[in-house]
Amino acid sequence: MFDDKKFDLIQEPFVGVTNTVIDNFVSAKGLSVDEQFTLVFSADYFPDHDACFEFRRTLEGKSAFYWCDKLGVEFWLCAVINYYFKTLPETIYVKVLPYRPLA
Repeated sequence: MFDDKKFDLIQEPFVGVTNTVIDNFVSAKGLSVDEQFTLVFSADYFPDHDACFEFRRTLEGKSAFYWCDKLGVEFWLCAVINYYFKTLPETIYVKVLPYRPLA
């Protein structure tokens, strides 16, 4: 689950394989999946990202399936993705960091 005060999202769940994808990257950083962490993501490339997710297909034009080559798995991101991107990005770059509250 995740929170984002900017969009009034409280305990928004990740579902299905998406949990496994996130848990894998959190654990790989030596962080506990039971503790808070920061997930940085962007449609723009940034150095030192942990992974990139490649767009596969849309579901009803709102949510989307992405492919994580690093894990060899396809996963679904719900329509909340549209809060963060004007259009569904072809690639999403991600990095997991220890928790740090945003100002």
